[in-house]
Amino acid sequence: MIFRHGALSRRDAFLLLIGASSMHIWSLLFSHHSLSTDVDAAALQQVPAALTTTVRELRTKTIAHTQIETATATVTTTALSTPTSKALALSPHTPLPPTEVLAHAPGWTLFRNLYMSNGTLFLAAKDSATRMGYPEIRMMTSTGLEAFNTPENIALREPTSRDMQVIGIEEAQRRWVDKEGGVNRVWSVEGNTLLFNDPKQFLRHYYHLVAELFFGVQAFWHGAFSAPTLASDTQAHFTTEHPAPPPLHRAIFIHSDADGWRDDPGFNRYFLRGVFPSLVIEHEEDWEDRVAATSNLDANGGERAFHFPLALLTDRSAAHRGPVCGSQTQRTAAEAWEYMRGKGKLRGLHVGGWWAPVREAMWRFAGAEEGLKGLKENKGVRQGEEGERPSTDGPFPPRLGGSCWCCGCCCTRPAVTSRVVGTASPRPSSPAPLKDEPKKDDDGFQTVSTRGKSGEGVWRPRRGRA
Repeated sequence: MIFRHGALSRRDAFLLLIGASSMHIWSLLFSHHSLSTDVDAAALQQVPAALTTTVRELRTKTIAHTQIETATATVTTTALSTPTSKALALSPHTPLPPTEVLAHAPGWTLFRNLYMSNGTLFLAAKDSATRMGYPEIRMMTSTGLEAFNTPENIALREPTSRDMQVIGIEEAQRRWVDKEGGVNRVWSVEGNTLLFNDPKQFLRHYYHLVAELFFGVQAFWHGAFSAPTLASDTQAHFTTEHPAPPPLHRAIFIHSDADGWRDDPGFNRYFLRGVFPSLVIEHEEDWEDRVAATSNLDANGGERAFHFPLALLTDRSAAHRGPVCGSQTQRTAAEAWEYMRGKGKLRGLHVGGWWAPVREAMWRFAGAEEGLKGLKENKGVRQGEEGERPSTDGPFPPRLGGSCWCCGCCCTRPAVTSRVVGTASPRPSSPAPLKDEPKKDDDGFQTVSTRGKSGEGVWRPRRGRA
């Protein structure tokens, strides 16, 4: 009817249909968003002003708290490091790193990046200032000969360029790096190494190997990687808990064969295998292998070298040139112990805390109740009736050079008044205890009956197997 009377043309009707359809579709698409916006606006109009301010403050505090936690986590992650993070093995294309002296006392020197070629130890100095900062060579090493108190022998034990040299890093590159390809001829002895430059003159005795050499090793190694403590920090001086130093992987006896450090009763091997079960032991023959491997030139006429990422060099003659060992105690460990004690780096000084890992490992290996008690308590195992514990003074002397706890060959053993808990069954390979206390002469040496003769003779440390 509308179209018949001409009130609305077909074109107008078509446009009207399109417009209505568009409005319907538009309302379907945007009606939910408009409703939500209106509801939110209405709700905000009904919220009091005080509550709105509180919500904003809470959001601000939450954002600030999140930022503080993020910053703290970042700092903590960055600060973590290990003591041996810089002592890494070298690849064929790694630039040769300079030698660093991390700690030094007469006869005791801890190196990072020490080199050896043809039997000579090389210190590669970064610059002239570093070269001047190295300790005197005679206070670090010697020729390694047996020691006698004669002018001729003292002179023969003075180190030469055959024993140790200080060179620049440029000289090291000229010796051990190929000029054309830049490939070095240096092989890293991975891990942490003990270099014992002592002759076997005194090694075949328990006192000198354990209570002198390894006593000094533990003091120096532990102290070098420990933070110093203040004298007023009494808690640190009476604790046996402290961060563990890096592990020891290898011990090289440069001037001793396998028989040279094993004493007749078997104390030394019992100690080393029990306390350091993973320690790889090399001897004079193995060192000569390394010397021979670097003594000849390669096919292109280049020199070779071995690289020790982290090495502790000990030398008996060099220690006797120090003031403490040479003039006061005549014990090489005194230099290591006194140096670290003076630096405040011996944790648990008054209770032998720095020595506790060695002591407790030996107790546990021997099956002593005192060594197992701490492990059982940590696991929550109930203990039965406990007896008296050893005195807190421990078996250590207040100073080196005084009475000794280890054996009784060179000094008087202090009396132990406390009773140790439990008894361990003897092991077949463990040394049997002495029935009678050995007699001593006026100098403190044991006296033994002379074979085939009447009377008694004086026992002194041997220089070789009888």
